[in-house]
Amino acid sequence: MSMFILALLGSLAALHLFVYTQNMHLKYVLTDLKLKLNELNSKNCALEGAVAAKENLADIENKAKNQLGMVELEKINYIRPGQANSVKASGEANP
Repeated sequence: MSMFILALLGSLAALHLFVYTQNMHLKYVLTDLKLKLNELNSKNCALEGAVAAKENLADIENKAKNQLGMVELEKINYIRPGQANSVKASGEANP
């Protein structure tokens, strides 16, 4: 009977040691994943800033005018099919 109890206590101690080491391992894995998440969040913020800078309409217009030679139209002429000669410069059709 005492051998059974001793074997049971040894098994419980081994189980406890196994669970403890698994718990520590999972804590290290969790810490590593949290660090990776923080790194990815930082990269995401940097990329969002880069996208916002690229979407700045004033910068886009400035680049289009100065680097690409864009010229703004002074007037817009709208042409309706079948009425090509009856359109005013303001874009309104003659009655």
